[in-house]
Amino acid sequence: MVCDREGKFAERLMAASVRLLPGPLAALAHDAAPPGPAALAAVARHKRLFLDTPDPGLRVNTTCAGRAAELCCGRGVGGVSGVSALACRGVWCALGGAGAAEARGWWGALGAREARAVRRLVTLCVAPLLRDRHLAELRARAHTLPDAEVAVLSDGSARCRLQLDERTLELSVQFAEAHPLVPPRVCSAAAAALLRPAAADAHWLTVYLAYQNGSLYNTFKMWVRAMNGRIESTRQCCVCYYRLHPTTGRLPTALCPQCRNKFHSVCLRKWFKTHGAPTCPLCRSEF
Repeated sequence: MVCDREGKFAERLMAASVRLLPGPLAALAHDAAPPGPAALAAVARHKRLFLDTPDPGLRVNTTCAGRAAELCCGRGVGGVSGVSALACRGVWCALGGAGAAEARGWWGALGAREARAVRRLVTLCVAPLLRDRHLAELRARAHTLPDAEVAVLSDGSARCRLQLDERTLELSVQFAEAHPLVPPRVCSAAAAALLRPAAADAHWLTVYLAYQNGSLYNTFKMWVRAMNGRIESTRQCCVCYYRLHPTTGRLPTALCPQCRNKFHSVCLRKWFKTHGAPTCPLCRSEF
């Protein structure tokens, strides 16, 4: 499938696909009531339609004949027409591929009633499959992340802990119920507090996941690389000989105006108190 000249492939694919979904899924999407056993059973029956490639005998743009007629106009496997099966696959391709951000923009421009229906459809049928895909890749490749401990929690979120300079930094990712229509929640509060300002900001990871079709594994991989690079590019404090302070966990930020070396503020105050003068521990110039 190739993007059209106006770059609205995912938008047009979503607009066409949601109109051709199997009847039970369309009814479920427009039902405002919480999903009951019957609704969940319908989701389970149709789940494979989003993942499986439609029968190659289906030709939508040609006259129906033989097997294609059975699939397109009649009932195919599982009592679902070939066009409806193709529509499910279209929704999956639009939301699970490079056009996810564009599909999100299309959804955001819908009216309130249509937006609720699409969100409910995605929440019940698409988001769980996408989350499972992210988590399965993460579990399979987590061992390739150096010095990192990766865990998938019971609530479906994922956590990456990184040991650096005797400190533990943590990044957590929680996918929204309506993923990818709603961006995931990415949190690295502890790292942000320790490694200010921009290196530990999680916003760039949110952008990567939500708008650049990023994978969860690659998100953790880029974060580990960024944290390692931030620590390794920082000189040790010449008082405690650590990059991250053993107690506060912060990087050296107090700059000597003469020799341009940096020290932890805590270490520097202790040095001033011990030596009775506000002098640099290295060049002895006054701060």
